[in-house]
Amino acid sequence: MNLSKDDENYEYVDLIEKAGERAAELTSQLLAFSRRGKYEIQPLNLNHCVNNVIKLLNRTIDKNIEITTDLDKELPVVKGDPGQLEQAIMNICINAVQAMSVPNQDSETLPSSAGGTLHIETKVVHLDEEYVRSHLGAKSGDYVLLSITDTGCGMDEETKAKIFEPFFTTKEPGKGTGLGMAMVYGIVKNHGGYISVYSEIGEGSTIKIYLPIANETTDTEQKPQERKPLTGKETILVIDDEEVIRKVLKNMLEKLGYTVILAANGKEGTEIYRSYYSSSGNGNGRTEGNKNGSIDLVIVDMIMPKMGGRKTYHELKKINPNVKVLLASGYTQNGTAQQILDEGVQGFVHKPFSITELSEKVRKVLEE
Repeated sequence: MNLSKDDENYEYVDLIEKAGERAAELTSQLLAFSRRGKYEIQPLNLNHCVNNVIKLLNRTIDKNIEITTDLDKELPVVKGDPGQLEQAIMNICINAVQAMSVPNQDSETLPSSAGGTLHIETKVVHLDEEYVRSHLGAKSGDYVLLSITDTGCGMDEETKAKIFEPFFTTKEPGKGTGLGMAMVYGIVKNHGGYISVYSEIGEGSTIKIYLPIANETTDTEQKPQERKPLTGKETILVIDDEEVIRKVLKNMLEKLGYTVILAANGKEGTEIYRSYYSSSGNGNGRTEGNKNGSIDLVIVDMIMPKMGGRKTYHELKKINPNVKVLLASGYTQNGTAQQILDEGVQGFVHKPFSITELSEKVRKVLEE
């Protein structure tokens, strides 16, 4: 559709067009994944998945990249879909190879020169309570650990924090969808696992995947009943620098019955919150969906330019010491989110999340 930029509908049509393009990219990747075979959970040895991926990599990657392994020969089985797990391993390895590669100017996929080591390790580990306290999302217990390390360019803190967010990419426009690592996160989560990232600029990166060891109870457990989303009538302020994420959150929250206000950055968000707080008589009343009342909850993206989630939270607290905040991010490293929670943030939700997950997190914070 050809519309002038002055047309009042241009902004909405442009947004729909961009969302459609991204949806097409996602559909393409999901279809490619689905061709791997019927979805099937089964006991499996993760080493077999690793070896299948290595066979393919050996035929496709630059010969200057060496693949080394340290696979536990006595590795216990996990329960999972081999196709999904191989897809996750492959996506991580492709990212690692690209981090050790110089792009070929004549090709969108092949590197012109590359060098380094890709090391893959499997072993059994135990996550104790101390580890769990400093790593949000982790649960104590025995796991099969898959560790993938590269000697590439490494990542800064902002990249690490956003690496698992849908559509986030460090590649040039048109060179990547930004969906590969989001798929990895989803696959690991669907398998009841945990994933962490360790990286520094110039020092390479390590991705660690923890999958629960299969046992007799996992074979006999009944599939839990599907949870229904929880609804409400409060007013929620969403602060996120990604326009598409803001629109998606608005749509989800409005379906749940909430009144939603959007802000594109921390500064705008705090100004909006201040205006609502002041007009509501210092926030003494609840809104129950009343636009003229106070804001009951603020959902803040953790990583934003200029004013990040932590700074935004502290600015909100200056306005109202009792402000309720739900922090959102695709990934957090080494207890960063836990630190903010210790400072008073009431909740944390991992991107990507379902409408049910979001609804539960929202209600939990609102009802505290």
